[in-house]
Amino acid sequence: MYIIITMEKKPEKEAKNPSPKMVETGHGLIPFSVGYLSTTLQGIGIAAERAYQDAWKIFRKIRRDPKINFSSEDVMSLATDWYETKEPNLARRVEIIAKDLLPLRPMVILLGGVTGIGKSTLAQTVANRMGIHSLIGTDLIREILRVTLSHDLMPTLHTSSYVAYEKLNTSFLPSLSQSLVGFEEQVRTVLVGVEAAIQQAILDDEIILIEGVHLVPGLLRKEVIDDPRVVFLQLFLENEEKHHSRLSRREKKAEGRGIKYLEHFDDIRLIQEYLVQHAEEENVPIIDIANNEKASTKIINLIWEIVLSKKFPIIEEEDEITEIENEN
Repeated sequence: MYIIITMEKKPEKEAKNPSPKMVETGHGLIPFSVGYLSTTLQGIGIAAERAYQDAWKIFRKIRRDPKINFSSEDVMSLATDWYETKEPNLARRVEIIAKDLLPLRPMVILLGGVTGIGKSTLAQTVANRMGIHSLIGTDLIREILRVTLSHDLMPTLHTSSYVAYEKLNTSFLPSLSQSLVGFEEQVRTVLVGVEAAIQQAILDDEIILIEGVHLVPGLLRKEVIDDPRVVFLQLFLENEEKHHSRLSRREKKAEGRGIKYLEHFDDIRLIQEYLVQHAEEENVPIIDIANNEKASTKIINLIWEIVLSKKFPIIEEEDEITEIENEN
């Protein structure tokens, strides 16, 4: 005589340990990552902590779905739907991020700022979070121009922006004006290359971020700044001690190259005052970047606000249906 014992499955255990949700990528199936989604959400202009909380809430919605495998498009669509019920403006941003920013093309983002405040680091952070793959600095454009224009022909091009005056005869000027005259001389030359890069990006229907000290409101042609495909933000660091500290660290890293930022700290601060003044005169938004994390969130949020207001102006409700029909 045999006694057959049937072991019942324990559904409650399965409920506690559901099958992991998987996301289809170009590299195959990978487990859903709240961290990866939160990083993506930072690209719509929300702070890291909130992005992580929102990603968890969206994941709970995904976890209740009977499906096991999701495409990246599925995840972003669920995120869009989740924001649509709470903050429709953020839902629009998620939708555009999911399309690799295609509706925003072409777009040129300009981040100006003086030497040593941390704008290059911030530019890289902004580009990474928004999924922008083309990032160049005006220093690189200056280096390219140096190959074309000799030292004899354009001496101010062959030195740092804050000591360009040393290549000119500025003895007849007050000492406070000398660094600005030399700076302007270098800027006007570099902007020829910058404006060419902007025009080419627009022609090629690209998205590019350009950062650098040579982006000066008032010296860049007005038609460039006013172009709806261009977003211009001026970065600055009001805290003098923080600026001095950042330049000190940068100088130590450049040890052996003969670069002496701190010797010219007053010149650099004067150029910053000049940049901020010009930004105010040209109505270019100004952002203090004392706190990198807060600044990156503010920059991204401002970019979205500006570019969406330029490319997708608010329409009246009665016009909305017509616009949607035209798109289809």
